[in-house]
Amino acid sequence: MFFKSKQFQLGFALALGIIVFFLPRPEGTKFKITGDQERLVLQDVSQHFTLVPAEKEKAKEYIVEAIHPKSPECTAQFLRDTAAKLNTEGVEVDYIDGLSARGKRFLAVLVVLLFLFVAEPIPLEITAICIGVFLVIMGITDVKGAWAPYMHPVVVFIMCCLIFAISLDKAGITKRLGHFIVKKAGTSVTKFTFIIAVSLGISSSFMHDAAACAIGIITMLPLMKAAGIEPHTKTAKFMMLSLPFGCSCGGMGSLIGGGRCMVAAAFLKEFTGLEITFFDWIKYAFPAAVICVPVAVSIVYLVFRPNPKYKLPVFDEEIGPWTALEKKTL
Repeated sequence: MFFKSKQFQLGFALALGIIVFFLPRPEGTKFKITGDQERLVLQDVSQHFTLVPAEKEKAKEYIVEAIHPKSPECTAQFLRDTAAKLNTEGVEVDYIDGLSARGKRFLAVLVVLLFLFVAEPIPLEITAICIGVFLVIMGITDVKGAWAPYMHPVVVFIMCCLIFAISLDKAGITKRLGHFIVKKAGTSVTKFTFIIAVSLGISSSFMHDAAACAIGIITMLPLMKAAGIEPHTKTAKFMMLSLPFGCSCGGMGSLIGGGRCMVAAAFLKEFTGLEITFFDWIKYAFPAAVICVPVAVSIVYLVFRPNPKYKLPVFDEEIGPWTALEKKTL
């Protein structure tokens, strides 16, 4: 169909961004002025703005409110021009209840990217790269600000975890893992899925949930193919969804279990000054993770009950001793 064509979806995404870009921008009535300790800007614009009383007086910042909203003199740009006219260095004007021009451009970019991620007219990795490109093209940030987050420690950590999972597969360790679980579970799809999802889910607390999930999927897919499990069946959904749900629940067990854990700890320290140590996080989060993992897998089982007709292949032969490559990889 025409609506499903990639060209139409790309054009529709750009059209959404253009529509958002040309929508009216709310200027707002309140603005925060930072860096004007002597309040010279306020004195110069007192005919157009009033000082908003603050609960706690701060010498470096204050908030003003427009007396006549929507007038040319009651805008953030007018405040910036006034600060420049007074030769006050380091003065910044931020929006409180309005939207800046840069913020509006960002919303337009965000709408385009969200549609590209959902509809996937182009590969997701290309869309991810487009984030930095669009931010620079639209003047939202400079080149350094746009591309620096791609090498954020959390991003690099997740990337390394995925590389680790791929290396385990290349070395043959995932095959050995699947062989071991099948030997324990027999031909039962349900038992196999519970064992691998729960074990990797709990392990994901200490090896990152993305890597644990990748290891499980790489281990599971060949067995699903050998068992003749068709895509889109409840059995396939049960097996494929149990892993990410289990690993996601287990990933909260420690700071290295998921990127969101490190981000949350970093934000907590940045905004509150409260620092959570690695063992403090484990003390409170790991018991919850141990409980949530089997519960999550059980819920997936209840929603997508697997068909008992599917049986996993039987491995009668031994997989052999550990190779030198497997030992080096571990």
